[in-house]
Amino acid sequence: MDIDIREYTEKDLLFVKSSFENLHDYVVSIDPIKRIRKMPGYLEVFFEKFVNNIKNNQGKIYISEFEGKPIGFIGGFVADKQSTENLLEVVPSKLGIISDIYLIPEYRGKKIGEKLMKRMEEYLISNNCDAIWVDTNSFNKPALRLYKSIGFSEREIGLMKKIK
Repeated sequence: MDIDIREYTEKDLLFVKSSFENLHDYVVSIDPIKRIRKMPGYLEVFFEKFVNNIKNNQGKIYISEFEGKPIGFIGGFVADKQSTENLLEVVPSKLGIISDIYLIPEYRGKKIGEKLMKRMEEYLISNNCDAIWVDTNSFNKPALRLYKSIGFSEREIGLMKKIK
């Protein structure tokens, strides 16, 4: 399968926005305790936050294409400003953040996510990042497998118990 990865252009806005929404719908659908939801206004608020992080923090969005059709995206940015509090507990760092990655379901499991991650890693390295952070829900097993297969390791684990 010949996959192209290219930088985002304005013509990709609707694809990325709908993919962003599909990503959240997917996470809602696999949540085993049904705590994640999507209320009216979700897309507007969180997509604007995503776009602002990219725009204001040396970010990039890459699009994966198959036969000229967009099939996935990844967004990431540089978070090189550490708080005084953060510096009390971790070494100084220029951290790259992978904020979102999505592939249309029929293209998953074909190493395309790995290619998107590699492209974003190259970009973050070119911006002198010395570490990359990505997070996901513990129940998103395919994402966890992908991240671990390309060298990421678990750093924080949060636990929740539904009591009512």
